[in-house]
Amino acid sequence: MKSYTFLILILLFSKYTYSSNNEFECNSIQPQNYFGTYTLLSEEKFTASIRDIRKLDTSRIGQTTTINTDLFKHQDIKLENPTYKITCKVIDTEGEVATKKYSNFYGYETDRKEIIIINIHNRKYAELEYSFEIVKHELWDLYDGWIYKYQK
Repeated sequence: MKSYTFLILILLFSKYTYSSNNEFECNSIQPQNYFGTYTLLSEEKFTASIRDIRKLDTSRIGQTTTINTDLFKHQDIKLENPTYKITCKVIDTEGEVATKKYSNFYGYETDRKEIIIINIHNRKYAELEYSFEIVKHELWDLYDGWIYKYQK
């Protein structure tokens, strides 16, 4: 009986809040660590894209993204006083079907034990507006078959 009580206490006071898809809040990582202005320095194609079908040359190299307390600005998205939340996704074990595909699914940074994500919410509507993977000190954006890598 004591071991069940101990186990329940551990689960209740765990520093991570788990969801059903192995995603949990990373309480030890603060969003402020990633505030700043980021510039897109590289873009790599990892799968088919609408850019291929339309034969578009729409490079984003040089574009900037701003993440700070009172402003989030990325392409045509501009949020005043956004809220940020850092979540971590445990890497699926071999043979598990991923419900959401992150960069490791496509062969990028496969040696990670978890994927760290910064989620940007519209404070006014409490909706998720955008998210980036945090890889080392870069922000990665997977969009339309391309991986965009931003650096401060």
